[in-house]
Amino acid sequence: MKVVQAVLVQLIGNWKLILLVDSEGSRSALFSATDPQIPEYCELLKADEWPVCAFISQDCRPTNPSEEAHSVETSFEVWEKTLEMIGLPSDAVERLIEGKEVKCRYGTQND
Repeated sequence: MKVVQAVLVQLIGNWKLILLVDSEGSRSALFSATDPQIPEYCELLKADEWPVCAFISQDCRPTNPSEEAHSVETSFEVWEKTLEMIGLPSDAVERLIEGKEVKCRYGTQND
């Protein structure tokens, strides 16, 4: 393992700076879902006519994303790919908002 770690450090620098454990990886999503200031921040972005949502860094701070992240087309493609990967139809959010049932193509643990 030390040899692999040494090679990784040579190839990509200090790898511990980019690899996160599960709890660290979910930290920004949990922060975004629970922090009461996030909706206020999103409203400010809307007022400035930003076409996409806020970007919250792994440090749980609002951050300016790359220029590509401002692309509505790219955002849509990433969203569609995310839904595909987790097995939901492309209209899942709209159907949930309407109170309709949405089934994952991968089933449930009870199936």
